[in-house]
Amino acid sequence: MQHNRKLLAIFLLSVIALCAFAFAGCHRHIHEIRYKNPTCTEAGFYEDFCPNCGYIHESYQTGPALGHDYDGGYCENCGEPDPNDTSLSNDAQSKVRLSADGTLSWTKLKNATKYELIITTTDSDEPAVYTFPKKQGSAKLDDLGGMDDYGDKIYFPTGRTFARFVHYEIYTETIEGEKIEQEVPMTEQADEFRVLKRNGVYELERLGYADENLTLSGFCSEAKQGESGEYYLYEVPLNEKNENVKVNLTKQVKLAAGNKAAYYRTAEDRVGSQNAISSFDWNYMNFPAGATTIYMRLTLAGGGYKDYNLCIYGLRHLEIARYAVTSNIYRQEVGTKFTCLEGDILTSEDVCRGLRLDTYYLRDSEYNYLGKVECDYYKSTFSGADYTVTYSGSSSGIELYFHTDPDLKSLCDEVKEASNTYLVREVWQNNDLKGFNLIYKTSSTATEAVIPADINGRNILAVDFEYAQVNTISIIGTVYNLPKLTLNLNVTTINLGDVRQISTGAFVGANSNLVINCAFGEERAQYFEAKWNYKEPLNQYSTAKFTTNYNVQ
Repeated sequence: MQHNRKLLAIFLLSVIALCAFAFAGCHRHIHEIRYKNPTCTEAGFYEDFCPNCGYIHESYQTGPALGHDYDGGYCENCGEPDPNDTSLSNDAQSKVRLSADGTLSWTKLKNATKYELIITTTDSDEPAVYTFPKKQGSAKLDDLGGMDDYGDKIYFPTGRTFARFVHYEIYTETIEGEKIEQEVPMTEQADEFRVLKRNGVYELERLGYADENLTLSGFCSEAKQGESGEYYLYEVPLNEKNENVKVNLTKQVKLAAGNKAAYYRTAEDRVGSQNAISSFDWNYMNFPAGATTIYMRLTLAGGGYKDYNLCIYGLRHLEIARYAVTSNIYRQEVGTKFTCLEGDILTSEDVCRGLRLDTYYLRDSEYNYLGKVECDYYKSTFSGADYTVTYSGSSSGIELYFHTDPDLKSLCDEVKEASNTYLVREVWQNNDLKGFNLIYKTSSTATEAVIPADINGRNILAVDFEYAQVNTISIIGTVYNLPKLTLNLNVTTINLGDVRQISTGAFVGANSNLVINCAFGEERAQYFEAKWNYKEPLNQYSTAKFTTNYNVQ
């Protein structure tokens, strides 16, 4: 009992000593206030305390936790993602989608802070940038342009518009003990694509191909089919003079670890593993207008190989000229010329601007019938489709013709029929249609060719068979003036119908054994120019004639 009393006394003395020590350090309390507003997950509080000893003078709760207020997948108060919102994803590889009416939509990322759409058109110097908050998951493209100075809506541009969609996130780094946060783009997951708007309907052409062997940045994501098989397309605009453009494709082609690539100019070189393009040349090759195919062979790390065809297409700048045509033979230029990039898509408003009051029927220089145009004081109504700017192979310009003749389609059909065998080229002189030149298509394997007497009543001025494989050429019907014929040594027989006039040197490049069969009599030949059927050279010493038979039916 006495022992226990001693222990109790010692304990009380210890407590008194500790209290005395505490009060010795804080003879007089000071007041400091700290408080916190309620958050989504924590209650708010008010506290008056002594910072020296921690003594709490007063403390109470100012309000309960607010709870999350979710909207669009994120809390309006704190920005936290809604765990029950199925529209949110952790997949940064998700791609954007585009509906036919132009609604662009995307999968919202849980860690995204915002989204950015970068738009580059073929006629813009600087890209347009549109920013969307993280809770937004779609946008109507036609609503992005706003209004012009006249209060009219600015619609999304037609044609092929390059677009890049980028997600942003918070990057956190600690430097010298200080935590720094910065909003940065997730460039590795950026989605690149082209927006096509044709006849008011939107399409999306995705860029960027990838498989387990390599990644092709900027190439179309879907392989295209050509004469040499599948290929991946990379399009690059030329400058305004359509000069060759330098492209460093090592930035576009990334190989998987362990793989090695060799590049060749022809498929035959690739098969024989010869004449490979050096890595130096490959880095800065010059690419011309049109298509250039590079044949790549990938030696795989795991053994074997895989071939890829890479098509680099230089897009030309093409000048558009428009003409109003009367009587199908006289033309007058409409408005001023303007330049477009190959592949651009023009609306009917673009094509018809500047036309006078009238009804027109539209075709291009290749005699493709494009539709009917009716003009009034306010606008032009066009029955055809939006016009795609396509290089025809004949010049650096494109000509569109507005005819007043309602039978234009019949004329086009007649030219298109001739186009099955020949490349048909108009010959205009002082805006007067003189006739047509024809070039026999080298793709044809026929041994006999027939030249039409005329096309829609217009003369055939010249026909080129220089690279043709035909042996026999026939002109059937009445021909007022024999076209200038450019031949080759394959041609052995010419059959002439009812020809009224033939010029000297009509058969250029002919085989000396050429036989000319005429449906008319020899008496008509006296009205032709002298030496019309003489062999070259045509001079005062030329005496040899081609074998010429008359009255051959």
